[in-house]
Amino acid sequence: MSQYIGYQQVGVAGVVLTAANLNIPPECSRAHLQATNVDIFYTMDENPVNPTAITGMVLQQGLAPEWFEVEDLARIRFIAGGAGNAFLNIHYYGTANIP
Repeated sequence: MSQYIGYQQVGVAGVVLTAANLNIPPECSRAHLQATNVDIFYTMDENPVNPTAITGMVLQQGLAPEWFEVEDLARIRFIAGGAGNAFLNIHYYGTANIP
């Protein structure tokens, strides 16, 4: 069982960002990710392949959040799919404070 342990919003533009740009709590096991304002493209390849503004999997802006396991977050790469202020909203879940 896991519970909510934190929130982060990351501004995403025309530069590829990685897990190094995330503040993943050590007790995190999975996370909800949601794009706002602009679609966000991402990849999670074992051999790092960067997404572009038109290639990769897509988190469509304004849709319900998608679940990602912490192992996937460790290798995610993402970029905005268009002009404007794109934001990646992240809710982290894990085992902190569970009796």
